[in-house]
Amino acid sequence: MTKPVKAGYPIQSRFAAVEKTFAANPIGGAFALAAWNGFIRAAEILKSEGSFSELANVASYADINGFLSEDLRERGIRTRAQGAGV
Repeated sequence: MTKPVKAGYPIQSRFAAVEKTFAANPIGGAFALAAWNGFIRAAEILKSEGSFSELANVASYADINGFLSEDLRERGIRTRAQGAGV
């Protein structure tokens, strides 16, 4: 899996750079690796099958916003939209 992507960087070296960047933070690193895994899986399916079918498994923006909003509410953190810092 070292064929160059359009940006000209081999996928393997990009993945290694992310892994090195987050090595000091195991939780952040684990989430980064999970994200890169999803990206690579979708890219491999697109390349081999010409299909975007793997993207059907991603969370919607509404789901992500809801997840993050709920987390902030549970921790008692207000956003700018809720008047924080005003």
